[in-house]
Amino acid sequence: MVFDRVRAVLGLILFGTCSLVFAQSSLAPSEDEEGKSSIPRFDLLRMRYESDEARGFDRSNMELERMQFAVGGFLGRPINLGSDWKMISFLNYKYTELDFDRMTMGVPFEDQELHEASLNGVVFRQVAGSSWTYGAWGRVRFSSDAQDVNGDDFFYDLGLGAGYRVNDQFFAGLAFVGLEIGRDSLYVPGPVVMWTPSEDFRFGVMGPLLISSWEVSDSWTLALRGAPSGGTWNVDENGASHDYDLSSYVIRLHTEHRLRDQLWLSLGVGYIFGGDFEVRDSSGDRLFQDDLEGGLSFSIGLRLRAW
Repeated sequence: MVFDRVRAVLGLILFGTCSLVFAQSSLAPSEDEEGKSSIPRFDLLRMRYESDEARGFDRSNMELERMQFAVGGFLGRPINLGSDWKMISFLNYKYTELDFDRMTMGVPFEDQELHEASLNGVVFRQVAGSSWTYGAWGRVRFSSDAQDVNGDDFFYDLGLGAGYRVNDQFFAGLAFVGLEIGRDSLYVPGPVVMWTPSEDFRFGVMGPLLISSWEVSDSWTLALRGAPSGGTWNVDENGASHDYDLSSYVIRLHTEHRLRDQLWLSLGVGYIFGGDFEVRDSSGDRLFQDDLEGGLSFSIGLRLRAW
């Protein structure tokens, strides 16, 4: 089903982010070697605005334009839990506007202002002298138009993963995620690969998440990133509960510049494609589904790096 594919890729990208934690940790010097955190160059705080040009539907004259503002960050340094286990948590918030043009009479949706807030936690284990790293991720997510809030607006996800450090430059593993646990659950695996052939170049694949970056200088980085784009939101439509599902894939070229100390500015331009929009009622029956055309996608963001 289209809905299952949407949840699968969106879940894997979240776990891909968490996989970066223990993947990069495994490739980095340990605390015992350097006396500092083993998680290098993570963002203490990140803000991003992104916008897609209006994209047409395949089977109608309607168009959809998406705008999103996101902010998130880690709640602190990794916490030692004992027995080589560590925990780290982070918060994310996203505000999304969906604007529909040339609306067809009788369609079961309308323009929306949508909110998503999530609390994520990652627990991972590294044993001194071992090439293995293990991790688990959990997420509680509120995703809604914030009208008539009830249990349908909350989603619970879980992920497990393990990886092996082949050498100082290469890490490989497997992640397994469960989405909407206790609801309409879906379980899906995904690969985790991190390759750092030099200090200036990094390449990673985590399920559908692609990350490639080149540090041109101490104050300038070029990056090519690919990731699913969209979300699932519970929306109140005249007293009825509907789920909006939007899925696409976006590839952007980013140029990042250091503004001051660890504060970086990022500008991105790329292409969003493979779009699909679906509306379902509270029983899971499909009320609307159509594919979306591709289009340009832009982003601008600030990153405060840490550790």
